[in-house]
Amino acid sequence: MIVRGKYIILEWIGAGGMAVVYRARHRLLNEMRAVKVVSAKFAGDEDFLWRFRHEAAIARRLRHENAVWVEDLDEIEDGRPFIAMEFLQGDDLRKLIKDQGPLSVERCLKLGSQVASALGAAHRLGIIHRDIKPDNIFVTRDSTGNEVAKVLDFGIAKAKEGALQGGLTATKTGIIIGTPEYMSPEQAEGQLGDQLDGRADLYALGVVLYEMLTGQLPFKSDTPLGMCLHHLQTPPRPPNELRPDLRIPDAVSVVLMKSLEKRRERRFQSAEEMSTALRNPTEWAKPQGSFAPTRVAHQQPTKEQSRASIGLSTAAAAVAQGSTATTPSRPASASFRTVLPSPVAVKTNDSAGSIPAPIKDTGVRWRIAIVALSVLVFAIAGYFLLKANERRNAALRAHDSTLRDLIVQKLQSSPALQRRNNNITVAVNSDVVTLSGNVSLPADKDEAANEARTIPGISDVTNNIVVTGTPDLAKQPAPTDTSNSTSAPEPAARTQTRAMRPRERQKNSNSSRTNELVQSGNAALDEGNYTQAISDFQAAMQLDSNNTAASSGLQRARNAQKAEEDVRRKTQQP
Repeated sequence: MIVRGKYIILEWIGAGGMAVVYRARHRLLNEMRAVKVVSAKFAGDEDFLWRFRHEAAIARRLRHENAVWVEDLDEIEDGRPFIAMEFLQGDDLRKLIKDQGPLSVERCLKLGSQVASALGAAHRLGIIHRDIKPDNIFVTRDSTGNEVAKVLDFGIAKAKEGALQGGLTATKTGIIIGTPEYMSPEQAEGQLGDQLDGRADLYALGVVLYEMLTGQLPFKSDTPLGMCLHHLQTPPRPPNELRPDLRIPDAVSVVLMKSLEKRRERRFQSAEEMSTALRNPTEWAKPQGSFAPTRVAHQQPTKEQSRASIGLSTAAAAVAQGSTATTPSRPASASFRTVLPSPVAVKTNDSAGSIPAPIKDTGVRWRIAIVALSVLVFAIAGYFLLKANERRNAALRAHDSTLRDLIVQKLQSSPALQRRNNNITVAVNSDVVTLSGNVSLPADKDEAANEARTIPGISDVTNNIVVTGTPDLAKQPAPTDTSNSTSAPEPAARTQTRAMRPRERQKNSNSSRTNELVQSGNAALDEGNYTQAISDFQAAMQLDSNNTAASSGLQRARNAQKAEEDVRRKTQQP
């Protein structure tokens, strides 16, 4: 079909829970585009349509070489909105990590720097992505063959007040946004709206880079709740310690640990700063004062360093536990990561290496504060888990509904099935198709199952169709009178077999030629040569009138030719 007289739909690319994406050709510019159309199920959902248009408005305003470019926002003839954007060829980062990971250090730094550059452009417009993950980073190649990262899917991005025109200013509050594995600590603890800023995106990019370099996430958990708690509490292991076999440079490890700081004040403060560090991590790490050999635990500390470390750990333990012990149970850095801000002042001596005086406190109020914080974290995480499950179930139902619609359309367009009075019911559950109803012939039952299996995304087909009729048997020829013959009559079965063999050879030859004509017709149809496509499909139909591929191809070619003629006729009218 032709959408709005501009985009000629060529093929189905994929379907998500909310929309379907097609490959299309711009009729006047003769360039490829990706057309994303809202599923029919959500055509009346005003909230979803608002978010869909919001995605287009944000992506349209963001013009950057490392962000997907949106050309058009319009509605198809039935009123469903669609987005026309640049057509990318390549793979998303999720597939690259799965097939090729861990990726080389040079490749990770190059792609990461490009993503940070795109985020910087978005942040300058007041746009926060809030769902940076490998699935939303697409890797393609430019005209010179170099890899280029493209940031996708600004569908849940937050635009700060005044960043956009037309009233698209903020995402609704009360919903925790993001993907647990890549969620920043501030998102994990439930901060929403204006409480978030671009540093949440930089944390998520740090997690993505960690996975690209090591092939693993910095944290592991079987539940979204556990993953959120890791982001809030667990210090990540430096990547060069996790995978010493990969020889990850110390400076690169320092850059990643900087981006994964729990407190955003300690992370990179802008995407430009992170992009600079990724382009040259060795130079960036020098002035930070934090560059040190990986295995510092094996170095013998000086006497003054030991006394100072004991003093800091003792103060932290006293604030957290109300204890007066002088021997720390773990390093000072780990202690301070888990201590709540304390209103109790710690009096220290300015002389080097002095031990602070013990804090006298019963410790009761700190235990109450810790329990209260734990309850709050579990409540927030539980709420997030519930909402995530609801969204996941809704997406699965929508995906199954989309697959069912595609199968129904496929069966309705099959000439072989439409020539007879068949009644077929289609059900889809978790990508598994169940066919039921009744058909006239056994061949129709097999035809329906084969048509369903051609739809991408189907994992299995259960065929429960009942055959209610039987094909008409060819009448056998009457036996001939052989009473006057001296030889015994040849068996009827052998005579029939001999008569069929030449026809079978002719049928095989016709089948091969038919397939060649169908392939030629499909190629001509993709090139827009509808006359040649119609000719090829008609020739195939003459050889095999029951060929469904030739029949459907002929119908598509005629429809496309008619649609183009209608558009040309309308444009020529005064």
